[in-house]
Amino acid sequence: MRYDCVIIGGGIAGLQAAIQLGRYRHHVLVIDAGVGRSTLCRSYHNLLGYPDGVSGEHLRTVGRKQAEGLGVQFVLGKV
Repeated sequence: MRYDCVIIGGGIAGLQAAIQLGRYRHHVLVIDAGVGRSTLCRSYHNLLGYPDGVSGEHLRTVGRKQAEGLGVQFVLGKV
């Protein structure tokens, strides 16, 4: 498959980029090692919709689900 964009890292920023690109129907691949700062953070604060904070794991889970719903593909790996 040919991709319009390959995103290195499935953290919060990578997922947000994947969602935006997927929403506009680009073919997107995210390569993610599955570990990083967002997997360690227990509570991010000052995020819209989460006034009491939210864990990085939760954000990654819901972000990935949203991205997959838009056709974004994921590969576990390191670059």
